[in-house]
Amino acid sequence: MAQVVNQKSIALRVKGAIGHRAWRVATRPVAWSLQRMPRPVLYRAGLWLRRGSWPYSAVREGDVVVQIGAPSDLLRVGRSRAAYFAMLVGPTGRLYIFEPEPNSAAAMAEHLRHAGLADRVSVIAKGCWSEKRTLRFWSNPAHPASNLLEDVSEWTEPELRARGYRPSDVPVTTVDEVLAKEHAVRLVSVTTNGSEEEILAGATQTLARTDYLALADTGPGIRAMSERFGFRNVAMDDRGFTAIRAEA
Repeated sequence: MAQVVNQKSIALRVKGAIGHRAWRVATRPVAWSLQRMPRPVLYRAGLWLRRGSWPYSAVREGDVVVQIGAPSDLLRVGRSRAAYFAMLVGPTGRLYIFEPEPNSAAAMAEHLRHAGLADRVSVIAKGCWSEKRTLRFWSNPAHPASNLLEDVSEWTEPELRARGYRPSDVPVTTVDEVLAKEHAVRLVSVTTNGSEEEILAGATQTLARTDYLALADTGPGIRAMSERFGFRNVAMDDRGFTAIRAEA
């Protein structure tokens, strides 16, 4: 088995050592500063730092890329994968962004307009699933990156409400439905909270013509999930894993 490149940062190790809550408190001044930087400067610097690491290094100008999950809190602090992929695909490429939370989808669309990147991006204000339907969605206005679909939540409704989440009904679609006309896809990136299995089940046709798959680390089974869909892990980073098509 080929070795998986470890690109996890020192910051992630510190977070693991002190715990999520302490990490959030300790990094508030950094987040405050980043949100007040001019957005073009923030993302140009961020791209320079990320360009040589996975999964960003897999993307070339002219590629077709899919990003599932684009929360507004990560966009504000310069950590939005969708924003970086929009820069990397170039004017001849295409990026598809799926984001079911209306405020986050609108924030991403506004960012792309201001950055002059809107013409190369399709923002789909829907969630992804194994079929087209409507699902109950729980969102936390304070922490959009933690939003999740009820079907994959480990918390009960009273627990979700106590943690500051609010319910709503959102439309979901499949990657295969939206990407049906794309003959070749360079990368499918999924940064959601536990919906990966259902999302990939609705993307099997697209994955058959996809070079790379990136998944966020949301549990003990995530590392093997890419293999079940025909990919081989090549790198791990602060978000999760990047995998290449097994026969590639």
